[in-house]
Amino acid sequence: MKFLKSFLIILSLFLIVFSYTVFAKSEKVTVEFEENKISLTLPDNYEYYTNKDVDKNSNYFSSFPIDKNKAIENIGDGTYIDAFNEKAGREITFTITSDSFSQKIGNFTPMDENDKKSVIKTLKSTFKKNNQDSISEPKIIEIDGYDFMEFNCRIGNGDTGYSYKSIISIISGNCYEFMFFSNISVPDSEISEEFEDVIDSINLDMKGETGEIVKSVILSIISIIVIIVAAIVAILMVYSLVREVINKRNHSEKVRLKKRD
Repeated sequence: MKFLKSFLIILSLFLIVFSYTVFAKSEKVTVEFEENKISLTLPDNYEYYTNKDVDKNSNYFSSFPIDKNKAIENIGDGTYIDAFNEKAGREITFTITSDSFSQKIGNFTPMDENDKKSVIKTLKSTFKKNNQDSISEPKIIEIDGYDFMEFNCRIGNGDTGYSYKSIISIISGNCYEFMFFSNISVPDSEISEEFEDVIDSINLDMKGETGEIVKSVILSIISIIVIIVAAIVAILMVYSLVREVINKRNHSEKVRLKKRD
């Protein structure tokens, strides 16, 4: 009897693990551009298209809440991944865009803390002007060696509002942004956990961009070295002048003493 109970417990655990493995239908999505590659894993029940699907027929887009024309428009605006869970009212996008602001920033990751705070403050004020209220304070997270700004915002309230999480970094003058939308104004724990799982799955293979990051870091190091060398030279010059003045005074004192003698 004890053996039977033990067997049934083990069988139940096995079935739970097996059923989870069978019915979990998460899917890894990868997009490539130039020498770079970015991937993420979408949870179950998400349908998606990428920038490579632009030439597919209209029927391919029939299951999405947007038609082919809108998808083409989104791709033209920099969308590389657009995924929908229409039943749950959620959407995940990945876009690459560029404007005067991102080009001015260049690379966000190697910036010092004060400059990063200034960039975050600028973006936060931009969201505020567009009636997008912050749910929480922005923060910086690290993904594969790159610093990203995380914003949690909402538009509207109650039944008419929705919320989103925006993960942004600026690399080589381009804005890399992952957006996570939900049709409720304040995301619950289930939504937050789902989106965090996707963020944890993001993989950045940025061969083409790494050179720019390294270049910026090297330039920063060179600038620091130049400043240090200049400071040392200045100190040596001051020291040399002081020594010269002291030597002149000592020499004058010796001459005066000799004249007395």
